[in-house]
Amino acid sequence: MQLTFHLPTKANKQHYLKYRWHFLAIFILIMATVLQDFIFSIVKNTGFYFSESLLYNLYWCFILPLHFLGLRLFSSVKRIAPPLQIAAAILSALLLTFLHTFLFTCFFVGVSAIIYASGHHFSTIFYSALSSYFYITIIIYAILPFVEEALLPTTKPETHKVNFLTIKLSSKTKIIDIQSIKFISTSKPYSILYTDDRKYTDSRSLKSFEKILNNDVLVRVHRSHIINKTQVKEMHSRKNGDYDALLIGGELIRCSRHYRSAWEGLLG
Repeated sequence: MQLTFHLPTKANKQHYLKYRWHFLAIFILIMATVLQDFIFSIVKNTGFYFSESLLYNLYWCFILPLHFLGLRLFSSVKRIAPPLQIAAAILSALLLTFLHTFLFTCFFVGVSAIIYASGHHFSTIFYSALSSYFYITIIIYAILPFVEEALLPTTKPETHKVNFLTIKLSSKTKIIDIQSIKFISTSKPYSILYTDDRKYTDSRSLKSFEKILNNDVLVRVHRSHIINKTQVKEMHSRKNGDYDALLIGGELIRCSRHYRSAWEGLLG
């Protein structure tokens, strides 16, 4: 059996780094609350049991898995009208808080039944956790998605560039090599693809073509045109930053200065 190893991509590294800080923050929070219990026991002269304090404060470990669910809810909340987003975010945070407390209580009661001689009652732990952590938990779930969206960079998935296009022609489908495309122009609501032998009408926009086409061959030069680099014979300046591209077939396509970063290499 052959094993294949893949080096981590930049996106994966950012992903792992982001959640490494999540784990570190939760670890610090747990240790801080255990230390708080220890200091409280000294001040109030009460007993302190490290294992019980640690078990109780493992409450915070449930934030990370439920945070993923919160992000899904958050993405749904962003699709609704802005006036309702705050109410929906609070409702989502409230739901996550009760779910968090329920799951923690199940965990606490189950573990305590194994390691302690006398277990704990579900209702006692549930109401204790709810009364102790309700407000801070709902605040965390309400603001964490907004904070993450604002502070942590997200990586956009790479768009796959194609070298062939599939065009629908009434009852059949034609596959076109992009090398054979001379240029594409917009004729709203359609786009027109010009090749040496004919032209094709397609319902996709120039922006859609720009995302998928191999930009080593086809480049956006104007809000109304995409041209094949290999078809350009000459470039003529308009003296205002715009140029006209003369194609091998004699077509003259305007190249806008607003898209110059894409077509500047054509100037030689």
